[in-house]
Amino acid sequence: MASFAKAHVKVRCGRPVEGCTIRPSGNLRSAAGHEDGIEMRWRWLRSRDVVANCAAPGCAIAHDYDPVQAGSRRSRAMQCAVCVKECKDSCKPCPEPPTFCSPACFVAAWPAHKLTHKPPRERSASVASGDSGRVEAAAPTTSAGFPGDGTDGADASDEKWELVEDNLGEFVPSRDDVGRRLRVECFAVRRVGPRGEEQLRARGIATTEPVLSAPLAPPPRS
Repeated sequence: MASFAKAHVKVRCGRPVEGCTIRPSGNLRSAAGHEDGIEMRWRWLRSRDVVANCAAPGCAIAHDYDPVQAGSRRSRAMQCAVCVKECKDSCKPCPEPPTFCSPACFVAAWPAHKLTHKPPRERSASVASGDSGRVEAAAPTTSAGFPGDGTDGADASDEKWELVEDNLGEFVPSRDDVGRRLRVECFAVRRVGPRGEEQLRARGIATTEPVLSAPLAPPPRS
């Protein structure tokens, strides 16, 4: 009965930092309770594009991934309320609303950014019809493929993500990963049949914030 009970994998992963090992956790949560014989398989992907800290043109910290300043910058960051509402009201997958590092950058970018919004009357009509009119983004992953079963788990998200590590439960971000998001996929599998073939039980995904650069070495003591 456990094989047919509803289940999902809860994945937790901290903020990645260049040169620091990431060890995410994956827990199978099943309606049948505890299940024996479950093994976890992992896959690591990274975004093809670097994620800017600020969408304002010319922002000095748009591509500064200093881990020391990351916390304070995050507390001041903001997103356009109109973009957030359009994405929330949309019945289609939509791009993540742009982030601005401060109200000053948002105000500076507003004259150009507001042109990306639909006119209020047209926006209201789109919401009423169930279509926001935004460009459709890649659909969420629906493939049941997992490492080791002979499939690549290819899906529409491949345009945004590229595989960097397969079947390892930990990952060490490199300099090439700085500024990119990581996506951790966890597959709960069990062995069935006389040959011990792996069967996918459930799958979980977690997406991290952009990878921070390695902290500077402390100055030598005199």
